[in-house]
Amino acid sequence: MMFRRDYDIFRQLVQRRIVRRYVFASMETDLNRENLTAAICVNPIFLSSRKLRKFHEFPYSTAIDIFVLDELSGDEEDEKFRKEVLRIFTTMLSELECGKEKNRGILWRIA
Repeated sequence: MMFRRDYDIFRQLVQRRIVRRYVFASMETDLNRENLTAAICVNPIFLSSRKLRKFHEFPYSTAIDIFVLDELSGDEEDEKFRKEVLRIFTTMLSELECGKEKNRGILWRIA
């Protein structure tokens, strides 16, 4: 896990200095990526005997996931907005739990 500001520095450094056989994957580097975590990956599955020996007979694609922790804002207005979004989200969830018939109007009532 990394705080957002540490992750931003790490992301800039890793994109410039990563060794060729590894790939850095994140939502910032790949707009089609559906995973919220960033990762450093060894992508290809390899079956050559030289590479198998080098990686201790482990031919599989592997990755190290990086979870970004967003910190609370120091700006009072940003925090008010975050709390309001959270309130709306929890209201939606509680409405969804109350029954499917009741849920049909939830989107227009909150919007």
